[in-house]
Amino acid sequence: MKILIFLLLPIFCIGQECRYEKNEIDKFTKSKILKTKWTGLWSTLRSGLAFKALRINDTKYLELCYSASSIYSINEGSELMFLMNNDSVVKLIADESKIADPHTSSYGTTWSIAVDYYLPESDYKVLLNGIVKTIRFYTPDGYIEKEIKMKRSKNLNKILKCI
Repeated sequence: MKILIFLLLPIFCIGQECRYEKNEIDKFTKSKILKTKWTGLWSTLRSGLAFKALRINDTKYLELCYSASSIYSINEGSELMFLMNNDSVVKLIADESKIADPHTSSYGTTWSIAVDYYLPESDYKVLLNGIVKTIRFYTPDGYIEKEIKMKRSKNLNKILKCI
């Protein structure tokens, strides 16, 4: 019995890494839905960049949330690009247009958006197994680019494993 528990312990530990906001089968469509909780990739006191991973049956998405000190928007068809540690680039396309919503705190007002990007299987595999060095996403005013630390890049790998 002790041997069985010892052998199964790593399986339970690995399974505990996934934190889901949603893990269900839709009662109407019978679609399997997995949606992770936010994982941060970059942050300061008044701004930050985080992602969720979403899977509906076999279709995958990355949801980007960016908070900033000024209002901005992201248009449908805008690119989200990941520069990998081997200098390859993964490009995803925004599924919708959105304008940032204001959030007021004791530090002032910040503006944030959560936008979905379709994640093809080939790009999923690159992001799952690679290390992201830099992230760039486009707004109507240009682009926002952030360097990502290695340990934060691994957060992206972890949520992708969960879907």
